[in-house]
Amino acid sequence: MTRLEIDPDDLMLALGSHSDSLEIRWYLDSETGAVLLDSPDVDELPENFGDDPRYLYIEPTESHLAYEAMQDFVDTLPEGRLADVLQHALDGRKPFRHFKDALLDYPEARESWFRFENDFEMRQAAEWCAEHEIEPVWRRKLGGG
Repeated sequence: MTRLEIDPDDLMLALGSHSDSLEIRWYLDSETGAVLLDSPDVDELPENFGDDPRYLYIEPTESHLAYEAMQDFVDTLPEGRLADVLQHALDGRKPFRHFKDALLDYPEARESWFRFENDFEMRQAAEWCAEHEIEPVWRRKLGGG
């Protein structure tokens, strides 16, 4: 297993990026730990980028997993108005948008959701690393971004 410093925020962003465009793809540099965006707007990639196995494609997680995380969060809530509102959002059209919109009326629950979602995304990032035989050393960039 390769030990590698990776910014978890970058990897979580790449794993959660569901673009309709096939021109946007994310890769992990397996030597530096950098998460790289490959898109028509980016000119900073190495020349041999497409042929070099050191760059691992980061396939986004399936959207049903993010939906399941929202459902798991609702399942942690006590019975009542909040759980009913969030469940209704998940059962309707555009559940991702309506779930997050519904949380705007519940600031404490919204903060709890962000923590829950971050934990879920960190597990997804750790699983991705394990699948690629990488032992991540999580390092966030200075300045938070």
